[in-house]
Amino acid sequence: SLQIAPGEVLAREDQDELAALCVERLGKDSAEHFQRAFYEGPDGVYFPQPDAPVDPDDLWRPALEELARRGARKAQYWALENAPWDADAAMKERLKGYFEALTSTPMAKDELVSFGYEINGLVYKLGIDVVEPGVRRLIELSPETERAGLLFGLGTALCEAAGEDKAKTERGLALLGEVKERWPTSEQAKDAEGRLFRYTKLRIGEPCPDFETVDADGTAFKLSDYKGKITVIDFWGFW
Repeated sequence: SLQIAPGEVLAREDQDELAALCVERLGKDSAEHFQRAFYEGPDGVYFPQPDAPVDPDDLWRPALEELARRGARKAQYWALENAPWDADAAMKERLKGYFEALTSTPMAKDELVSFGYEINGLVYKLGIDVVEPGVRRLIELSPETERAGLLFGLGTALCEAAGEDKAKTERGLALLGEVKERWPTSEQAKDAEGRLFRYTKLRIGEPCPDFETVDADGTAFKLSDYKGKITVIDFWGFW
């Protein structure tokens, strides 16, 4: 473990090590907290315990945010990942600084994998105009074999954030198509194929794709059987 004397000024490598230890401990505390803070109801839904202990995120946040401000990468990554969706202007500026720092130097393989999944959430927190150039910069810094997740994450984020902006949609579709073409056997390629279908076929104004299924009595039917009739489709599921 890292030994720190009171009042000691930490070197950068010590700050990074301390941040990594804090994040690791927080992960363990969070797993234990869930078991003690929630109980499973008869329908499989979890409910909070009335005497739940303090959320470890609240306990560790001040230390990790201070380490993030001092430049510790693990802490900056944690701050980005765990920032509230409604962050105020001052916090957003800090987060932008962390994002710029993290995407300006190469990431380890495990960081790249998780970062790809975080891109869409970062767009909601920081905006696509901040995130897109940073991710593209990180792609250029990353090994060829590790780029698929970043391209997929950015492509999805662009399509989600595009709205009526056709240029953003086209950039997103191009990235998803690149994933499918360059890494055809990867898990990201399979996911990209689904996203391409979603963002090109499942749009307002496009004909609904035909499909076949069975009704409550087990009788097979196609959506096209109801062509010309007003049809309501209800998609639902359990999570």
